[in-house]
Amino acid sequence: MADMTRAREARIRAKIDEIKRGYGDGIVGLLKEVNARYLHGAGELAVKPVIEGSNLRWTLSWKEKEKISFDLNVVVGVVDNGKQANIERVWVHRHASTPLDYEDHTPTTRIRRLTDLSIAGIRAAVEAEMG
Repeated sequence: MADMTRAREARIRAKIDEIKRGYGDGIVGLLKEVNARYLHGAGELAVKPVIEGSNLRWTLSWKEKEKISFDLNVVVGVVDNGKQANIERVWVHRHASTPLDYEDHTPTTRIRRLTDLSIAGIRAAVEAEMG
């Protein structure tokens, strides 16, 4: 059983590495464009994705009105069916949060699910969130 788990984890890690190699630079480039175009360079971009379990997450963060914190995430989830690892889900996730004492804004989360992994699809979802 442990061998199956190790093999599964190895397939997931290999797929994650493949996604980073194939799409990482494009996603980072897109988030840099968003930072320049919409945020005038005020955002902070994590150049390397965070790996959480079988998910990769690229994040652009910024603040507005000094108290509203925003995160724009591009997330790719990988699943293993016992024989191979595949992309299970892709989404663009925008989250806004505030301190408890801030009364002008309620924390919000919006998610746009994509049907496949493509820079064009991610760009369209990001544009819809930022536009």
